[in-house]
Amino acid sequence: MDKLVPYYVGVSRSGCHWLRIVLEEYTDKNSPLSNHLGCIDEPIQLMYKRVEKGEFKGTHDLKLDYETDCVVYLYRNPIDCIFSNLKYDGTDISDKKAVDYYLDIWIGHISKWVQNEKFTKSKVILCYENLMDDFVSEFSKLLNFLCIPINESKIIKSKDE
Repeated sequence: MDKLVPYYVGVSRSGCHWLRIVLEEYTDKNSPLSNHLGCIDEPIQLMYKRVEKGEFKGTHDLKLDYETDCVVYLYRNPIDCIFSNLKYDGTDISDKKAVDYYLDIWIGHISKWVQNEKFTKSKVILCYENLMDDFVSEFSKLLNFLCIPINESKIIKSKDE
């Protein structure tokens, strides 16, 4: 990975916090990623200063203006992701404007980070549904990306914790 610092990126409610917590458990609290994923609603210049200081190593990239060299990108089925955001916000699922807002963010994310991304030097893409179906295999992609040895029983134990 050429000593690139990895950052979590993912739409809110896509499972980044869950993934981070399991990774911290797996690495005995020595994760190469930070212990905080921030939702950035501040000027881009201030965000970059916070990143440089190491205050966080992740973003939901709501404004789709964030770029970095090394990314752990996690996505989730758009229907589940949108529903989870609405529930988290306390918004009625019949609120079409709110549904469209979260759908636009999800589409923008997939377009930027999966389909058209050309600025990272190193990236792993993980899927929430794959974590649910076969956690060991999907989580192992992250461990391989981070050059961390894979121990299947420890993965299961870390997930269960």
